[in-house]
Amino acid sequence: MSHRADLATVTNSITGAAPTSRFAVPEWLEGAGALDVFAAIVAFLLPVAISPVMGSYTFTPKLAVLLVVAAVGLPQLARRCRARDRAAWAAAAFLAVGLASAASSGSVLSGFFGGYLTGTGWVFWCGVVGAWAIGRSTGPRGRELVVAGLVASAVVNALVAIVQQAFQLASPVLGLYQGTQADGLMGNPIFLESIELGALAVVLVRTCSGRWRWSLLALLLSASLELSGERFAIALLALLAAWALVVHRDRFAALFAASLAAGYAVTYGLSSALVHERIAQSVVSNPRPTLWKVLLHAFEHRPLIGFGPGQTLQASTAFESAALARRLPVATYFTDAHDIFVEVAITTGILGILAFAAFGLLALRGASGALLGVAVMAVAVELVEPLNVGVTPIAFLALGAAGAGTALSGGPSRGRARHAATAALTLVALGASAVMLYGDYELNVALLRFDYPVATAGARALAVWADAALVPAEVATNRSVALADGTHWLRLSRYWHSVAVSRNPTDTQMWTGLAGADAELGNLRAATAEYGTALRLDRFATEALVGLARVEAHEGHSTEAVVLLRRALATAPGYRPAHQLLAQLGGTR
Repeated sequence: MSHRADLATVTNSITGAAPTSRFAVPEWLEGAGALDVFAAIVAFLLPVAISPVMGSYTFTPKLAVLLVVAAVGLPQLARRCRARDRAAWAAAAFLAVGLASAASSGSVLSGFFGGYLTGTGWVFWCGVVGAWAIGRSTGPRGRELVVAGLVASAVVNALVAIVQQAFQLASPVLGLYQGTQADGLMGNPIFLESIELGALAVVLVRTCSGRWRWSLLALLLSASLELSGERFAIALLALLAAWALVVHRDRFAALFAASLAAGYAVTYGLSSALVHERIAQSVVSNPRPTLWKVLLHAFEHRPLIGFGPGQTLQASTAFESAALARRLPVATYFTDAHDIFVEVAITTGILGILAFAAFGLLALRGASGALLGVAVMAVAVELVEPLNVGVTPIAFLALGAAGAGTALSGGPSRGRARHAATAALTLVALGASAVMLYGDYELNVALLRFDYPVATAGARALAVWADAALVPAEVATNRSVALADGTHWLRLSRYWHSVAVSRNPTDTQMWTGLAGADAELGNLRAATAEYGTALRLDRFATEALVGLARVEAHEGHSTEAVVLLRRALATAPGYRPAHQLLAQLGGTR
């Protein structure tokens, strides 16, 4: 007996309307279950969720949606496990390995929640797997709605990208990324690229099935891809065009390919040839291969369950090479492996990557259609780019829906238990989302006004992230300069730097900030020890080397200071503070 109910049945049962009433729901929703509608809402909302009043305009709104996805999806995963869905078993095994890895990582909070602005910890993977389980549980009408939601979100992002470039927007929320690249509502052109390419996979299928009007969307989406300035999109657009021409071999395939080329060519001709410039830059210097080499070395030291979800930063700094340090600007680190499989391997180890691979392969069995294309395109981008709270779950939602079959059934008691679990988890997710959004709003206000009480409220609300504690620290430091009672504010700044360290003790920048605060207060012995910890975490940390050199110079140890400065300049030859201090010490070569 199936306990799946479509939306009309649910609505009629609540309102008391006759079952034959056709006014309960819109016609286009008939035959859709509540989970189908939820999946479609997620498909649309994740890529467009943005708030101008947040400190992180795109990250926290999208993460708030993802928390609810996890709450709804995990009971569906359990349901599929009981029904002996092997892909669900593999997904559950992957989450179990990730949980063990997060709990045993050097920074437990980061292992569970990831970093601020990335959020790719264990909770993130719960959302990703939950999105897949939701997609896997949709019916035929639900899959159609998911496609509609995905395409609608891609169109909205494409239109915003065109407006961004046409008007050269410079606002904090909708301005061009780094002043040159359109990013739509995704916060980064890389993630815009993923969403648009996924939607183009749908457009390919629709156009080649004889619906020629869909080729107009190919024009729009390919134009927005050029405006994003992303290079990898060129190869994937060529792949889509080749697939259409080789597989379908008709006028509709030719129309699709021509639309892709025309949309890209028009905007390329009207823009400043940004893509060409970025391709030239990538030929000169691409740090990804160097990063992967470093991570391979790190993998050898924690091979079984890895460093913990969201802990790529810890792995890359602990085993950073001079070659990688030279390629990165000062105080710049990779927080993601820029390859989904390398990321999984380094953060969850051999057990994690085996479970993840099994999950992916089993999920692919029986998957087909346009939604499979969405998943393939999104994952293809993530072979060279970071994971994202607004992209990776969409890829797995599409993968789940592409392989969805007949809805599973279970006994009434299990159904009631699942609904109860879903309701409880959803309430928890909504509460956590509300606290997170409130905290991020407070941090945004605090930075605008340099309001210390507001900053502390935001930092306490976002207690899972070390970066949140840096905001009241920054505000207090600013107050120490502007007000007479500077020592009091420096002590408050030092306190919040210590909070940041307690939240993420494996981040070299947190230790460098704490050491700097102690140095300002004259606690030179503590500063020396803290700079030492920062350098144990990353021996090439330029700011820590220069900070420690200042302390050594202040204590009259000029020789030691010069050695430290020369170490800093070996990997950051253009770092001006190091040159200036070296000149003062008479150590200029």
